[in-house]
Amino acid sequence: FLCLPYAYLAGMPKSATSVFFEEMAKSHPLVTSNCDGLKFKEPQWWTRNAEKRSLEAYLTQTYNSESCKKGHRRWLSAPGSSSSPYSKRFLSPLTQVAQSPGKIFMDGSVQLFWEPSLHGTVRHDILPPDVLRLVQPNARIIAILRDPTMRLWSEFTWFKGGGSSASVFANRSLRGMQLLERCHCTEIPCSPSNIQGIYRGESLVQGGEDCSSSGTTKSAIDKSRVAYGTRVWIGLYWVYAVEWLKVFPADQILLVETNSVWNNLPSTLARIHSFLGLPSKDDVHLPSQSASAPTLFASRTTPSATSFASKVKSGASSTMTYDTEVLLRRFYDPFNQALADLTGDRSFLWPAVPPPKRKEKSE
Repeated sequence: FLCLPYAYLAGMPKSATSVFFEEMAKSHPLVTSNCDGLKFKEPQWWTRNAEKRSLEAYLTQTYNSESCKKGHRRWLSAPGSSSSPYSKRFLSPLTQVAQSPGKIFMDGSVQLFWEPSLHGTVRHDILPPDVLRLVQPNARIIAILRDPTMRLWSEFTWFKGGGSSASVFANRSLRGMQLLERCHCTEIPCSPSNIQGIYRGESLVQGGEDCSSSGTTKSAIDKSRVAYGTRVWIGLYWVYAVEWLKVFPADQILLVETNSVWNNLPSTLARIHSFLGLPSKDDVHLPSQSASAPTLFASRTTPSATSFASKVKSGASSTMTYDTEVLLRRFYDPFNQALADLTGDRSFLWPAVPPPKRKEKSE
């Protein structure tokens, strides 16, 4: 028995998605935990791993009984291989769905919303939403969007282990912005009206050696990933939202601002339950065997608003230089404005300028 996840937590990295994924698994009796909980949150099959593993292996590895086990992650080998049974901490998602067809489970691969690669290759003309819509037209897409300036800094400190200085971040972010402007924008500054080839397509409007490698056209995204170490383009949420909305109906995509989630978690979870078509929790009556199956997260207490705030504010603006924050906020602001207009959600209007200038700490 195999089936696809019903919902995809498709974005964005460093936006407290792991905490949210955990809360969703505890929030409703019809939402199941994945095998080994957060260890299997991001199988990354649609964007990165399909060439390495079949669809059957993706579903079995992440959601099937034989690979739900205790203690450590196990990736299935090539299609056709088998895995030995392991002791299980809970009934697997697929087992629970088989017992109670109304149950759902989620794929939490937060690269899905923004990464243009499909099955480990970049086609430029065919994107993950195109294929997902074809394979699973009823899928529900959720993306949690964080202030892009804060998201970028948080990601930088995460990957660098806190060991790189604000000046390194400033230099790499500036070069990343310049590369995007030079390779993907018909005018400077970049704006929603003049940007090209960030997600769909590969047109490099001005070219130059930074926009190509070994004579082969290469996107600024790939170049800045390798050379500059800050993924500035991930924060261009409007670019990705437009493409997803070309493929999926608006009522199958839910974009949520990070702070809106944590400021009122119960209300947000109820909103997402409604978006997923789940009935009220009080109306759910499960078979006794399914109802008694423990989840990996059942014993954990709901985090407080304070812990949520600390998660969201890791890498606060006081740790990057004021001038860097000014540049980043100016760069992102036109795209934030366009996203708010597209969705009608004003919570995406993150500050266009930093707070009044603070005293800088010495490097």
